[in-house]
Amino acid sequence: MPQDVLRLRFVTHSMGALVVRAGLINGYLHCDNVLDIYHVAPPLLGAPFSFRALFTEDSLPVLSRYVRWMTLYPDSNIAVRRLLAALSKFPSLYELMPRKDRSFVQVTDDAGREPINCVNPVYERITPNPLRSSCVSKARTAHVMLDSFCTRFDGKFPVHVIYGENNESLRTDLQYYVLKQGLSWKLEFPIPFYSNTNGDGSVPDWSCANESGAACLHPIPNCQHDTMCADRKVMDKLEILGVI
Repeated sequence: MPQDVLRLRFVTHSMGALVVRAGLINGYLHCDNVLDIYHVAPPLLGAPFSFRALFTEDSLPVLSRYVRWMTLYPDSNIAVRRLLAALSKFPSLYELMPRKDRSFVQVTDDAGREPINCVNPVYERITPNPLRSSCVSKARTAHVMLDSFCTRFDGKFPVHVIYGENNESLRTDLQYYVLKQGLSWKLEFPIPFYSNTNGDGSVPDWSCANESGAACLHPIPNCQHDTMCADRKVMDKLEILGVI
């Protein structure tokens, strides 16, 4: 139920955008109590890097530092394998994968390197190792739910999207080659498909800016995803918008 004296302003970073939206869609928050929403670097349409995180420990910034620390100890390779096995059970990684209409995995066979098809693995009927079928199913459900946000809340409150773009040095993952071996997929290195100009190092700008529905877009050049909340350019924008 709405509260007459309560007005909430949300400032989110990264997956926090999806959490707030899920809270509104599921009725934990009432739209009449929302003053406005400011999303900083939101993966509204997903982030391909989450797929790579299931295969390699270097894709998530905090974990990559942790892995470098682990290599100082014996049997570090075992620890890394167990870490990746644990990551494959994280539902949030699957929910962060791009939505249905964006195929971001180029599948090749072991007879050659020519792509045989381009897929979105969350929506494939077969979910090979290391994808978990239960997590894949939950991600599909989450995607359908989140896709309803714009139509359900359009015009109810302003939504501002602040995102990084045109980075000259930050690599933003867009698509991968994967070698299909039986029912398993092997990520090919070096990763051949990425962009240095369309994202913040983790989330492509299309994921932030191509959402259907009304939103006030604020592209900020050369901001890194992991430090965007402390970036002076983002703070200046929030100040201009009257948030801080």
